[in-house]
Amino acid sequence: MSRVAIFIDYQNVYRRARDVFAAPNSRSVEGQIDPVKLAHLLVERGRAIDSMRELSAVSVFRGVPSKKHAPVGFA
Repeated sequence: MSRVAIFIDYQNVYRRARDVFAAPNSRSVEGQIDPVKLAHLLVERGRAIDSMRELSAVSVFRGVPSKKHAPVGFA
C-alpha cells in the first residue's frame, strides 16, 4: 500500500479554477473547491499508476486573511 498525503494551496487553486471555469463577473463562490473531494479524485486518478494508493492526509494552506476583507479571520 502507498500512502498519499495531499497539500492544497487553496487560494491558488481557487484563482486558477476561476480563471478557467468562471465568467468574469461571476459570484465569488464560483471556483471554490472541496479539498477532501479533490484529494480523493487525485488519489483515484493515481491508482492507474499504483492501484494500492490510499489517502492518508489532506492539508490545506489558505494564506493569511486580509485585514480589510476578513477582519475577524485576520484577528
